[in-house]
Amino acid sequence: MTLRLRLDIAYDGAPFVGWARQPGLPSVQESIETALATLLRLDSVALTVAGRTDSGVHARGQVAHADVPRNRPHPDMIVYAMEKMGITNSGEVVKVGDSAI
Repeated sequence: MTLRLRLDIAYDGAPFVGWARQPGLPSVQESIETALATLLRLDSVALTVAGRTDSGVHARGQVAHADVPRNRPHPDMIVYAMEKMGITNSGEVVKVGDSAI
């Protein structure tokens, strides 16, 4: 059984080439997927996003989700760990919820 994590995301796009992964370039998608895979101890995590941004564009209220094994940490612990990794700002940048699928 899997857990669907909903992420409500906001970010400063200045250091990124946009949302989408691009080989050898820093993207928002790659940063979040890499952080989630690291803290969930998975080989990879794939995000599905409701929209994308271009290079240097900021976002607030962007929504994405990832399906992960149900035996992973509680969503509150994921937010906490991402904050410690520098991905979020006091739970306001990435908010994580869950639903069974």
